[in-house]
Formats: sequence, C-alpha cells, structure tokens
Amino acid sequence: MFKFFINILLFSLIITISKAKQVVNYPIPEITNYPPEVNGGFTSNWGITEGLDGKLYFANNYGVLVYDGKTWSNIILDNNDPARSIATDKLGNIIVGSRGNFGFISNNGSGDPIYKSLNKYLDDKNYKNRDIIYETFSLADGQIFFRSLNNLFFYKDKKIKVIKKVNKRKFGVSRLLNDEIFIALIGDSIATINDHKIIKIKNSEIFKDKTVTGFHKSKTNELVVFTRKNGVYKQTDDGFLKINNEIINNIGVIYRTFGLVNNKIGLATYEGLFILDNSLKPIAHYNSNSGLRVDNIRSIYQDQNGIIWAGLDDGISKINENSKFKFYDLKSSNLNSRVRSLNVYQDHLYVGTNVDLKKLVLDNNGKLKESFIQIGKEKLNTQVWETFISNDKLLIGSNAGLGVIDNSENYELAINKKDIGIVFEIIESKIFKDYLLVRSKKGIFLINKFNLKDYRKIYKGSGVGYLNELEERDEIWFRVSKKGIFRFKIENNNINKTKFDEKIFTEGKVKLFYINNNLIIYANKNYLEYDFLKERFKQSDLFSKIINIKNKEILDLKKTNINSYWVTFTERIEGKRVQEFYEIDSDGKILKLPFENISHHLDTEFFFFNNLTLMSSNEGIVIINDKDFNNNQTGSAIISKIVNNDQKVFFGAPNKDLVNNTFKIKQDFKFNQNKISFTISLTDYFYENKNKYRYQLVGFDEKFSDFTYSHNITYTNLKPGKYDFKIQGLNSNGVLSEINNYSFYIDYPWWQSKIFYIVEFIIFSILLITTLFLKQTGKAAALATSISFMMILAFFEYINFVLDPLILDLSNGVPVFSIFSKVLLGLILLPLERLINSILDKMAKKIKVN
Repeated sequence: MFKFFINILLFSLIITISKAKQVVNYPIPEITNYPPEVNGGFTSNWGITEGLDGKLYFANNYGVLVYDGKTWSNIILDNNDPARSIATDKLGNIIVGSRGNFGFISNNGSGDPIYKSLNKYLDDKNYKNRDIIYETFSLADGQIFFRSLNNLFFYKDKKIKVIKKVNKRKFGVSRLLNDEIFIALIGDSIATINDHKIIKIKNSEIFKDKTVTGFHKSKTNELVVFTRKNGVYKQTDDGFLKINNEIINNIGVIYRTFGLVNNKIGLATYEGLFILDNSLKPIAHYNSNSGLRVDNIRSIYQDQNGIIWAGLDDGISKINENSKFKFYDLKSSNLNSRVRSLNVYQDHLYVGTNVDLKKLVLDNNGKLKESFIQIGKEKLNTQVWETFISNDKLLIGSNAGLGVIDNSENYELAINKKDIGIVFEIIESKIFKDYLLVRSKKGIFLINKFNLKDYRKIYKGSGVGYLNELEERDEIWFRVSKKGIFRFKIENNNINKTKFDEKIFTEGKVKLFYINNNLIIYANKNYLEYDFLKERFKQSDLFSKIINIKNKEILDLKKTNINSYWVTFTERIEGKRVQEFYEIDSDGKILKLPFENISHHLDTEFFFFNNLTLMSSNEGIVIINDKDFNNNQTGSAIISKIVNNDQKVFFGAPNKDLVNNTFKIKQDFKFNQNKISFTISLTDYFYENKNKYRYQLVGFDEKFSDFTYSHNITYTNLKPGKYDFKIQGLNSNGVLSEINNYSFYIDYPWWQSKIFYIVEFIIFSILLITTLFLKQTGKAAALATSISFMMILAFFEYINFVLDPLILDLSNGVPVFSIFSKVLLGLILLPLERLINSILDKMAKKIKVN
C-alpha cells in the first residue's frame, strides 16, 4: 500500500512538472554583450576556449582576447594576423591557429603572454602558405591537430607531420568526437583520420554537393552530419538519412555546429544561436530580439560552469543558460506595460498589466519563441490589478470593476465600477466559507463565489491596504490610509470592530504582514507586532538578525509553497537605493536570497505556483529557479597582474609552455623596490560584476580584509622581509573559492644586512685590539677614546636593527623603540663611554703586566 501511494505521488509530481513546463516554455536567460569597445578586439570572433584556471580565450580578428572576469586583455600574433581557431590541450597550453601560421601562448620572460609560432618545426623551411587554420584540436596522445583548406598538421614534441589534400580535394570542416577526427572532403565525401591516414566513410558521397558544417554523435552513437543549407543527416547501415526537422530545415545558413554539455548541440547561424538536445530536438533559439548584439554567430563555447559564450560577427555574448533567472521582458515578449498580477489558468500564464489582460502563447511566426496576446480586447482595455481563479473561471479585478473570463476566454463584467469601485485584490476567505474577500477603492466586500451578484460591504471607504485574514483567530486586519489600523473580529456571525488610530498609524507609511502567526506592522520606520495576549503593540525582533534592519523598509512579503516567506526590503546606502530579498522559514530562520542581479527591478511581487516561481516587476516577468540556490561551484581566484615600483612583474603569462620552456615569476626585490600592486579576479562568470574578493599580505596584514568589489590592491613602503600575498574570491551565490597566493621577499639594504654587521663586527674587533694596544703603550689616548665611542654607536645601531621590527609589531607601527633608544643613548653615552674606557684601561694594564 505504501508503494502504491508513493507511485501515485510520483505520478502527480510528474504531471505537475509537465504542466509547469507547458506554462513556461521559452523564457530568455540573462544575456550580456561585450562589444569591441569593451573587449578591446576587432569585430569577428572565430573560436573560444578556457584555460585550466578558468580564464577565457577568444580567437579574434585582432589576435587573442583574454577575459578573467574583471579585465580584458589581448595578445597580438605574428604580422598582426587574426586568430582563427583556438583550443586548450590537456596540460593547459593555449593553442592558436592563424593565417599561414599556428602556434601557442608563451611567456616573454618578463611575465607578459606572447604568441610563439610552431612553423619553425615544419620540414619545409620555406613554407609561406597563407591558408587559414580553421580548426585546432588537442588529441589524447598529446598531438595537436590543425586544419587548413590544403593541409592538415599534426604537432608533437617539436615535430610536425603534414597531410596534403587528397586528389585535389580540399579539406572542409573537421571535428573531434571521442578522440576520433571527422573531416569533410570538399566536393567528394566525409572521412575519418586514423594514424595520419584519411579513411573515407562508406556511402558518404551524398555530401559531394553539400557543404558540411559539423559532426556530432547521437545519443545512440550514430554519426550526425550538419550541412550549411541542406539540413541534417544521420548515419544508418545503408548510408545517411536526412532527418526531417522543420526548424532546422528552415534555417537559412548553418555556419558551424559545436558540441555542448550533456551532448547538446549549438548551431551558429546567420539567424542567431539554436540549441538542440541529445535527440536533436531544438530547445532554444537566441537572436538579436532575445538580447544578442547581432544575429550572425561565428563560434559557440560552454564553459565549466555551463555558461554559453557566443563569438559573434560583431562582439561576444554571454548566455547564462544555467542562471537562477530567466525573463519575459516588456519589449520582446509583447508585454509592453508594467505587470500587476499573474496567474496560471488552463495551463496558460495570464498577466494583468497597466493597460490590459494578456496570455502567454507560442509564437507561430517565430522559432522557439513565446509572446503575450491580449484577452478581452473589446471589453477590457484598462488596468488589471488582480487575477484570481474561482470555480473554473478567472476573476479579473480591474479599473472597470470585477469581471470574469470563462474557459472559452469570453470576458464579462460581473460587478461594475459604480457598485464596487476599482478592484485591487481578491482573497478566498477561510473565515466566511464560500465567500471571497475583495478589496477595492470603495472598501472591503464579501462576495459569494458561487453567485457574484450576491455581495455585501463590510468596510466602506477608500485607502484600504494590506488586507490580512487571520483564520485561526477569526480576525481580519487592514490599514486605511491616514485613518489607522482596523481589526475586525468575527464572533457568532457578528463583526466586532476595533480601530487603532494612534499617530504612528495615521501618519507616514503603515504596512501589515502576517507571518508565522505573528502580525507585523511597519510604521514610522519601526517594526512592531501585536501581542494578542496583552492586547497591545510591542517592538518586534522578528527581523532583528537582518543586518542594519533599522534602516530597511519592508516592501513586500509573500508565503511560498513550502510554508516559508519571501521578504523584500529596501534601504538607501551612499545615496543609492538598494534592494534585498530574504527567506524566513517556519522556525524563523532567515536566509538572504542571492537575488542581487534582479535587485534593480521595481514594484516587485512574487507568485508561487506548482513547480513555478515568478516575479512581476516594472521590467516584465522573472522566472526564478528556486531549486538551485545552493550551487557550490565557483571559479578560481587568480592574480592577473603584479607590478613592482610601476614595473611589470607578471601579466598573466604561463609558467610553462607547449615546448617545455619554464618561466619563474620574480619573487626577490631590492630594498627600494618596496611598492607592489596586484590585480586580482575570480573566473566565475555567472554575475562577474557581483564577485567579491578578500586579501591578506602575510608579513604586513594581521588578517584577511573584508570582502570588497575592489580588484586592485597596492602596498607601499614595505619593509625588508618575507611576504605572502593571499587572495580568495566570493561569487554571487556566496561560494568561496580556494585561496591563491604569491610569495616574495624584499632584500635588506647592504648596510642592514647580516653580512654587513659581521664585517662591521670584525672591523671593530680589530679596532678594539688596536685600542687596547694604544692604551697599553700610552700613546694616542684621544684616538683610542674616539674608537671606543664609535664602537658604542655601532653596538646601539645593531641593537636597533635586531629589536626595532619586533617593537614595531608590538606597538602597532609606532616607532617607540627607535625614539627610546636614541634618547637612552643620549643620556648614557658619556657615562657609558667612561665605563668602557675604564674597562679598556684595566684590560690594557693587565695585558701589560702579563
């Protein structure tokens, strides 16, 4: 029996999920554009790869562009040629194909990344072909593969194997699938490459008159071949069979295809970027209407965090497919006005806006798109404040009054504005069974949900807001602007009314919320709650654990499907409005929600449906993935640049390159090279502008700094000694990166070195012996006194050298010991000089007697 109920539950869950997916199909993920004026390159981007540390590299017409999450930089190739292909080998080397040239990213010996060509390893020392290197792959056996139209190159261990075109057939697109190279033979067929030999695939002559643009494997491991204008084909026992897919067939030009995570496929087209699942079903389409800078896509790459990067014909776009948020914005989705209410009715999303009522539908004129269409156009051209489902009908609260949409989408006005006023809110009453609580401009109404004509007014007047029904107490609470707070207690079908009209409740902003059986009131910048035992208001500590709560104003509170509450606050920080979101569970535990990236949305309200969480705002509608808040992935905290005394030390170059050259970052500096600057970043690209950093210079800082958005750190006037600079990143989800570090040493000046003091000790030992000799002979007494005086000064200087750094640490940088030692020296110098001379005189006499 238990298994039976579990199966029923799972079946219901599946049905619920499928329905939620039908409601929302193609929202737009967050898309960020990096045009040439931002990334520092030219327009076209032909390839993308990722280093082991998470830095991104783009094959651009200007060269290689590098992005670390904070800073864009570039690497110029030989002859200022464009980079046309790029890859990362298993050791992390960045491999680049250019025009008539191919090579790798190395180090100029001073920390700057540079391009180095592999052409010198060709047997043909006169090789001057200007063919474009269109693809670059790293093979499992350590070979690097490069493809041009006329030649294939295999590099390994400073040797290059060249395969020339076969029967004058040029080489077309190539792809690496499970470490097997597939390649198109232009005007002939397709082939694989095994042990540097080209092996034609049986019955592939079908591609003789077609331009192949990509190779992939299906989920059942059949070869799938994409063409430029002739659709997609799957290999069968008898050859290749065209797959009938209307969307793919209607794409004008498929420029290239790229493998994505989970065997998905990205299509780079002139109409935007298409994504197919592992069964070749199109599941997404992004173009300039979705937010891309242009429609012409040249390259596609999915990074280690699942973010899709598109190299465009003009710039670069980041598509945050795995984001917590996706959108229906006002313009592209045809909302065109601020959203006021949301509801799911008959598996469709209905939206009340400032001007009309709309429904989300699949766009038959687009590809994998949705848009909103107007409902009740002839009768409902006004502001819609509320949508509410009752008795299989959609109730509409609007400026026209209370209306109804039936299951055939016919709209009728049930109670007009003259009788009920503008309807703002509809609640199903738990106290008055079979009745609805309706808040309008004329007051609060009880309406029979089975007969909308049957209604009565329980409060008359405008300005009603924040209506709360306390079912377990049989009470209704609400606020009336400038009149106070009202409490209606229902006893034996009678309503006992209480009014709280103290000044704090009649002036300024007054808001009421009911959370975890607590009635919370925000009034005059105070958070109060009502004590039902003592029948009075008192200060509330419900939100006391929220930082700076005294300066925060609560904007909204909504109960979720899991009996927690989402709360929105705002405050003013440094002259700017800041908005934050929190979740409070049934035990009162408070968690800050990682919603910084939608904090600029205004007039927000959350809506919770089965497996679907939405937020309305002035920007449109946000679909929130509330199942992935605890994503514990993040990138690497990296030191991108090191500068010493305004001189470059390190600018992101590798420590070891493809041909096994090794490079060491400078770590030893002279005593006057005591200004050092670091540029740091976190290679987490979900919301890279929200990444924070903390740092510590061990040997200078006692502890890590607070987290900050600042990524440039400078230390000046560092004293000689050992230092270890540590950094750690914090991404927008609150996940910490591993700590990265750089150790260095600042030398002591020669006059403070131990060698100097040893030499000084030897010299003054000689002087001591000389002094004893002079005193013994009785000659040159003044000279002996001077030498002993110099020895005292040297001794004090050495004491200063040893103890002063320790005293500085203990006194938090106050040079107390230096000052004290000099004062002490001034006070005791003459007595000490006399004492030492006396001792030396006695020693000299003793030596003379002996």
